[in-house]
Amino acid sequence: MVVEALVVAAMFSAIIESGLVPKFHFTLVNVISIIGLVFLIDKSRYWSFGYLAGWILGLFFSLGTLIQTEFLGVFDLLVYGATAFGAVYLRAKIHM
Repeated sequence: MVVEALVVAAMFSAIIESGLVPKFHFTLVNVISIIGLVFLIDKSRYWSFGYLAGWILGLFFSLGTLIQTEFLGVFDLLVYGATAFGAVYLRAKIHM
């Protein structure tokens, strides 16, 4: 997953920097991705604790790689952090 995140980040950075895709389209994809993350939190109630822990670990390692490539910024960290927190909170609330 970490290698995949690195490759995708490098590809998207190259495409945007070369001007092949307008920055507006990239922003639109980010907004759609955020909406998808909201649905992801909702579906996380069906995950096992092991799957949730693996997802958070994969997210942690992927974000580290994407930050090193300067593909993600502070806003992205906040969004993904809120997603992880929401998924853990929902899973813990179900089992309390």
